[in-house]
Amino acid sequence: MNYIQLDEFKRHINMESCYTDDDALLLEILEASEDQVQKEININFDCAFKLEGKLPPSIAMQVKILAATWYGNRDGISLGNIGNAPGNTPLTYGYLSGLNYNHSDIACFSFKKPY
Repeated sequence: MNYIQLDEFKRHINMESCYTDDDALLLEILEASEDQVQKEININFDCAFKLEGKLPPSIAMQVKILAATWYGNRDGISLGNIGNAPGNTPLTYGYLSGLNYNHSDIACFSFKKPY
């Protein structure tokens, strides 16, 4: 299940919704990003968030940051700025990984709202 919708991701990367040439690629990257984030933070999205139908904001942002990084570096080569080299994600991504990591042994972890 894609928790981040295509139009939402296009807004995140400042792409016009009427531009459809990369839609299949964007959906593939979003799916791979959701899969990678699930593994990195040790949370099964379908188990934890399927009832709500959406991800908590910080996890949604983490997926979008990773997907945007992969989309922006899809050629595998980056010239000029080593900080944008393939495999390097923004610092905010690493911060969110630590923030959202499920330290319990429970594979199906659901966030509880503090209020």
